[in-house]
Amino acid sequence: MAVFTPLSDDQIRDVLALYDLGAYVRHEGILEGVENSNFHVFTNRAHLVLTIFESRTNVSDLPFFFNYTDHLAKNGISCPSPLHNREGGTAITISGKQAALFPFLEGRSLTVNDLTSDHCRSLGAYVARMHLAVADFAKIRPNPLSIEGWKKLADITRNRADTVQPGLARMIDDELLWLSQHWPRDLSQGAIHADVFPDNVFFNQGEVSAVIDFYFSATDMLAYDLAIVINAWCFDQGYQFRPAYYQALINGYESVRPLSTAEKIALPVLLRGASVRFLMTRLHDWVFHDPASFVRPHDPMAYVTRLKFHQTESLAA
Repeated sequence: MAVFTPLSDDQIRDVLALYDLGAYVRHEGILEGVENSNFHVFTNRAHLVLTIFESRTNVSDLPFFFNYTDHLAKNGISCPSPLHNREGGTAITISGKQAALFPFLEGRSLTVNDLTSDHCRSLGAYVARMHLAVADFAKIRPNPLSIEGWKKLADITRNRADTVQPGLARMIDDELLWLSQHWPRDLSQGAIHADVFPDNVFFNQGEVSAVIDFYFSATDMLAYDLAIVINAWCFDQGYQFRPAYYQALINGYESVRPLSTAEKIALPVLLRGASVRFLMTRLHDWVFHDPASFVRPHDPMAYVTRLKFHQTESLAA
């Protein structure tokens, strides 16, 4: 369950009074997700999604997130761009928390078991279009979950890491040292999504219809964003690499935005870094998990397995 702030009918009516979107009919919580509270909201004119930003979202970052999705939407990329209220604003306050209202986007997400190489090809092309669209997007948000952020998480989790797997703390320290020595610094950068997992992508008739959940987006290397996608989409539920899915994703991406020679050379390093990024955040949530919480943390070992794969295999784009 991912509704941390329940809302009454009257609270939803108060929100709708700020907009010109029709009269309230009903609302229901959206159970997917672990960061924010989300609701389907139905009026006599529209199907909407209301998001309340919980404690893990820094509200000072909302202008970047909203400007980014607004820019993508204006460039033909289907994503949740916030609706403007009667006063022209996008952020509103509910129960003392920042919130925003979005149009409902058609399509449905797929599980890892449902994915095919054709889905990966479609996604690759879609991500490439997102990367091309930000060429003239000037706003910047430094990525707090790049290599320096991983080092901070390593410091926080070091004393507990070996309870997950013996030797894990040493493995992380060794990998962070290697990444510090090999991390690329001169690749094309721009606004990236940084969290394109299957549950954040909608499909309609086999093609990507929308990408959602931009709350990890930041300014970073475009090829690093692609590495995150590869790790999320090209391994099965048993954490085994699927080469056909990988090739389809790369082919789809390069059909729209060919990778530079430097990006192709750097991709094996970026894949290791993208593995460490999710290993570290999952490890943190795993070892500091509150047993009373109804949100179950993701298993960090999924990304230990990916990291070990990339340490021994050098994928060619």
